[in-house]
Amino acid sequence: YKIDKEMAFAALLQTLREIETPDQAFAIGALLRHRHKGREDGFYLDFGKELAEDPKMSLMGRVAGLDTILGGHVIRTPKSPVQLTTSPHMMETWSAAIAGKTALHPYERNFPKVFEGNHEEWGTMLWGEMKSKTQLSGSAYREFFTTIEDKENIAFKRIVLEALSQTDNIKILKYALNSVITQNDKIYLGSVENLTQHWSDEVRSLAQTAKRVLDGNLDPKDIGGFSKAYKQIRDQNAAQAKACRAKGSRPEDYVIQLPYFTLQEEVPGSPIKRRHISSAYPTKPGWFVGFETEAQNGGLYYYDNETGLGEAIEDIPHVSAVLPMRIPAKGRFTSDFWVISADPGTDEGRLYRVSQKPDGFTADFYRFLPKNNFKVSVLSPDSYLLSHKDQSPLILLANGRIKPACE
Repeated sequence: YKIDKEMAFAALLQTLREIETPDQAFAIGALLRHRHKGREDGFYLDFGKELAEDPKMSLMGRVAGLDTILGGHVIRTPKSPVQLTTSPHMMETWSAAIAGKTALHPYERNFPKVFEGNHEEWGTMLWGEMKSKTQLSGSAYREFFTTIEDKENIAFKRIVLEALSQTDNIKILKYALNSVITQNDKIYLGSVENLTQHWSDEVRSLAQTAKRVLDGNLDPKDIGGFSKAYKQIRDQNAAQAKACRAKGSRPEDYVIQLPYFTLQEEVPGSPIKRRHISSAYPTKPGWFVGFETEAQNGGLYYYDNETGLGEAIEDIPHVSAVLPMRIPAKGRFTSDFWVISADPGTDEGRLYRVSQKPDGFTADFYRFLPKNNFKVSVLSPDSYLLSHKDQSPLILLANGRIKPACE
C-alpha cells in the first residue's frame, strides 16, 4: 500500500472476490475499520457500503463490507453516511454475517442505526442466531434487548416472549425481564408468572417484580418506589435461601493428593503455581487441575502421569471446581467432568462440560450459573449441592440440569 496504492487496492478487490470463509471476511472488515480511523472523509465506510450492496461481489466480500460498518463503533457524520438499503441480497449478506460470527457483539447494537426502514426482519434474524449460540459476553444480550424494548412492534414483542421461555439461560432471562418491566405490557404476564419460582434468585426476584408491574401494583417510572419494592423482594428471597437447610457430604480433597508435577514454579508471572490450585481430580492417565487466580485468569490444565507435563484445556478462566459428572467407585476412573469457572467481569459463574477422549480433549460451555464461587458438596454419586451465601442452594445433576435444593 505504501509503495503502490492503486495496485494494493486492486489486489484487495481481487481478494474480496475470492474469499470463501466468514473469518476471512471479518479480518478484512477489521482492516478496513482500522483504515477508516485515519480518513476524515469516511472513505472506508463508504467503501464498505459499496461492497455490502454490490450484487456482483462475492457473498463473503459483501460480508466484509457489512462487517466494516457493523463490526465497530458506527460513526455517522455528513461525510460518512452509513445507511444500507433493504434488498434480497442484503438480507442474504446479513444472514451470512450473523451465522458466521461466534460473538455477535456489537452487531446487536448497530443494526438499527444502519439498516433503512422496518427493523423487525433484521432483528428477528439476529435473535434466531443469538438464541442458538451462547454469547459469553452478556453485553450482547443486554444491548439487544435494550435496543428492541422501546419499539412498539409485535415482532419484537414475540422475541421477548420467546426469550422468557429460555429458562436455562439466566442472562437472556435477566435482560428480557428488564425489557418486560420497561414495556409494561400484559402480553407478558403468563410467561413472567412461570419464572416467579425460577432456581436463580436474581431471575426469580426480577420476575416477581415484573409481575407486580404488570398487575398494576408497581410503577417502574417511580424510581424510588420501584427500587424499594425490588429490594424488599430480594430480601424476602434471601431470607428463604437462609431457611434452606440442605446439606451434603464433603468431597474428597484430591488437591493434597496431586503428584508434584512441574508447575512452572520458577517462571515469573505464571499462574500455574501450586498455591493457585483450586481443585483437582484424577483420570486413569493423568489429572485435571483447576487454577484460580485473579492476576492471571487461572485456567484448566491436564497433567500426564507418564510425562509429568501439563497442557491448557481451552480458555476457561478462574476455575473453582473440577467435578466428575458421576463419581466413580474406589479404584475406578471417569473421563467426563463438570468444571465451574468465573464469568469474567461479573459475580456469576459458568459451567463447562469437559471430556478426555483417546485423541485429546473437548471442553464446551454448558450454561451460566448465578454465582462463581459455590461451595460444593456431594449429595449422591451423580448430584452435587451448590451453596452460596447470596444464592439459594442448588442441585447440579449429572445431566447438567439445575434445580432448587429446597422447593
